[in-house]
Amino acid sequence: MYNLPTWLCQKQKYLLLCILIQGPKQPGIDIDVFLEPLMEDMAKLWHEGMKIYDAFAKEEFTLKGIVTNTINDYPVLFLLSGQIKGKMGCLVFLDDTPFVFLDGSRKVVYLKYRRCLVKGHSYCRKVLYKSFDGKAELGFAPRRRHDSKHVFDMVKMIKVCYGKKNKRAKAPIEGVPFKKMSVFFKYLPYWKDLEVPHAIDGMHVKKNVFDSTICLLMDTKEKTKDGLKSRRDLEKMEIRSELHPVVHGNGKFMLPAASYNRRKRKGMCAYAYVV
Repeated sequence: MYNLPTWLCQKQKYLLLCILIQGPKQPGIDIDVFLEPLMEDMAKLWHEGMKIYDAFAKEEFTLKGIVTNTINDYPVLFLLSGQIKGKMGCLVFLDDTPFVFLDGSRKVVYLKYRRCLVKGHSYCRKVLYKSFDGKAELGFAPRRRHDSKHVFDMVKMIKVCYGKKNKRAKAPIEGVPFKKMSVFFKYLPYWKDLEVPHAIDGMHVKKNVFDSTICLLMDTKEKTKDGLKSRRDLEKMEIRSELHPVVHGNGKFMLPAASYNRRKRKGMCAYAYVV
């Protein structure tokens, strides 16, 4: 209850558990089936309200409620909004997301982030292209597309049949990075007018960013992102030749130490061995 003071709103007795979805598997986009009873109650609170007795004022009043946003991590965000993961997984640019698939790491990444910098930034010039993806960035930042009205215009025509055993009634519309219309649009008339309907849980983001950064700097074994797969991706992209893996005849690879590595190696050796 966020209308309470900050030192009270997170206490257990002021938290309302509305739904508990048991595992062991996630429901996918069928999460709308579980949310529908809750949405019906929230729609009633918005339209009609509920008579509540105020013990302090000793009188009744009509209580109304609104869902301002959801707070979740990225996997749940895709389930709630119905957005397709992967190639169009950017939450800001949506269908205008430039993506690259890395064969070594087997991941989809988004490398054209430099176009979001101010015009004429030094990171976009050719002189520094080797520090990024090997190309100068001449594009401009696209217009922010993740506003609720724009999303509603894209998803309002999507028809979907829920149920794991049922085939989807209709495939996602080509060029639309969503595979369903969220249940929030169906029951809450104000949802398309919200500026930020889905918020990212900062706790998970901070933890993941910290783990990735510190394990990269300290070269933590089996946790660092700077491994043989990522070095092979650099080799295929023909950038940062000083970090390319060195092949030996004994079937092993040597990974040259990077400038950001902070761990002292045995005998001050500037190489790490990877089978």
